[in-house]
Amino acid sequence: MFFRDILLIILSFLSGSIMYSYLIPKLVKGIAIRKISDDMNPGSGNVIKYCGIPLGILCIILDLFKAFIPVFISINYFYTSNIAIIFIAISPILGHAYSPFLKFQGGKAIASTFGSFLALYPISYVALIFALILIFFKFILTIKPNSSIILVSLLSLDIIVIAFYSSIYIKLIVFLSSIILGHKHKINRNTGDITVSLFNKYYKKTIYPSKIIK
Repeated sequence: MFFRDILLIILSFLSGSIMYSYLIPKLVKGIAIRKISDDMNPGSGNVIKYCGIPLGILCIILDLFKAFIPVFISINYFYTSNIAIIFIAISPILGHAYSPFLKFQGGKAIASTFGSFLALYPISYVALIFALILIFFKFILTIKPNSSIILVSLLSLDIIVIAFYSSIYIKLIVFLSSIILGHKHKINRNTGDITVSLFNKYYKKTIYPSKIIK
């Protein structure tokens, strides 16, 4: 049982480490996405920007499923323990964020995080909650730049899960995921003032001018 769980954790990490947003643009269009993007991030957002929407959507789907599949299989076919599921759910996110195939310089892991969270359904609805929070801060109470949306959304998700979820295992999965994503978005933070507005139009207010952000 122990060795099986270790194997599943390793396989989940390796699955997450496959950087489709790096490989597909290079194979299909000969584009080195890290070299041409401003933030050097091998993520699906840059694939959409530099290679087009169809290729970007393909990368999003693959990044999501590379996390979803190992977590889903572990829960539904191997019936692994709750403790093992914590590490299995975190492993593909960690693999994407710090891929050994790119010298541990991976992507920001948003799609992979959604993949892991979706695999927890119906045990947990954190994927839906996270999506609703992101939509709220993207389109209603609009925060810019995008890195700030992620950081605020992660904090909001942590608060909701701590307050309303009784499962310590779900809390740990969300908390550890937040640490990984928070670190990746902090070190790859978008430039520009941090602003808040209503519907990206009304009552726009600058919270932190970019010149004081270090």
